[in-house]
Amino acid sequence: MNPFPLTKPSRRMHRRWLTAGAGLAAAYVAVCMAAIFHPRLDAGKPLHTSWTLTRVGQAAPRFRVTTTDGTVFDSAASRHSRPVLITFFATWCGPCGRELARLEPEVWQKNRDRLDVIAISIDDGDAAIKRFWGQKGFTFPAASDAGGKVFPKFAASAIPRTCLIDAQGRIVYQSLGYTEEEFPRLIKAINAELSRVH
Repeated sequence: MNPFPLTKPSRRMHRRWLTAGAGLAAAYVAVCMAAIFHPRLDAGKPLHTSWTLTRVGQAAPRFRVTTTDGTVFDSAASRHSRPVLITFFATWCGPCGRELARLEPEVWQKNRDRLDVIAISIDDGDAAIKRFWGQKGFTFPAASDAGGKVFPKFAASAIPRTCLIDAQGRIVYQSLGYTEEEFPRLIKAINAELSRVH
């Protein structure tokens, strides 16, 4: 015998919670599956038009953020001088962490003198980002967009999301999600862009 039987009202509430939880779980899985299994965002063919607001070949949205060390990063300041790589992430996002772990040695450490790199968290504050950066040993600049002023210029949903902007301020590459097959394409795009400006 159950010593704590559910009353009729609590059974109804229990069913509502189960239904709501199932709906949220399904939505989360759909976003994650889209990010993981469909990483390419080719010119003129965004992965999901309701999620992706930018296209390869267009002028990148301008933005300013303050990095965790207090430096103001102005995307417009890099134009006509060097390319910019932006990656949108969250500390709780597994694919984001895997991509960031490769960006540190394969992109930032190799090209920090000729490529601007900025990682922007969609919902973490400075304290959480600093803690995560310290745990992972990342050294490239990071900033918080917890107020939602930058990410909505590029997309409505789904991370990790990476965007390479040339020295003239145009998007030359963008991707959604992280896969080992896609990452070399990012490296190829970066190398091609750096060869044009140096």
